[in-house]
Amino acid sequence: MSIFLNKVSKNVEQSSTLYKCQIVIAGDFNVHMEAVDDPDKTQLNNILQSFNCPQHVPLISMHKSCRYSTLDLVITKTDQVVDKLNVEPSGAISDQSVIRWSLPVQRQSPLVQQREVRSWAKVDRDEFRATLVSSELCDPDHRPDTAEGFFELYHTVLQSLVDRFALVRKIKLWCQTCIVDG
Repeated sequence: MSIFLNKVSKNVEQSSTLYKCQIVIAGDFNVHMEAVDDPDKTQLNNILQSFNCPQHVPLISMHKSCRYSTLDLVITKTDQVVDKLNVEPSGAISDQSVIRWSLPVQRQSPLVQQREVRSWAKVDRDEFRATLVSSELCDPDHRPDTAEGFFELYHTVLQSLVDRFALVRKIKLWCQTCIVDG
């Protein structure tokens, strides 16, 4: 159980801190939420409280043969509203209760980043080398008198070569805002 709870903690932490998205965790946790002294319940509650993620299912009998046995949970962030949460009585469809709820989905537009890139892999290295060797930078008759002059010549020549051989192009990167490794 501790491996499972560590995974829950890791996923909730990742979703809460790294991604700006809604969190919905639902299913059979096999943790008796109604048990007063259950260490698994205490650990799960501590995890959920530390990330402001309430559990919405009321502590009621969810299995025909048990007095209390709340194992199925619906967990969200505090700012998410769970509408119309109903726990159908056990025995109607199966020996376990059916939980129904609705949750307004907040769709976020994907983030778009624009970058300027150069196609270095497409540069003809032999032609680049030949052009560099025949440039002012490699011409002994055009030696600057100062260090600043050398740096200026180096920058000017290489910038013109780069602009000629590896043109700048703009690309768009579409970033997902909510990715969770399950």
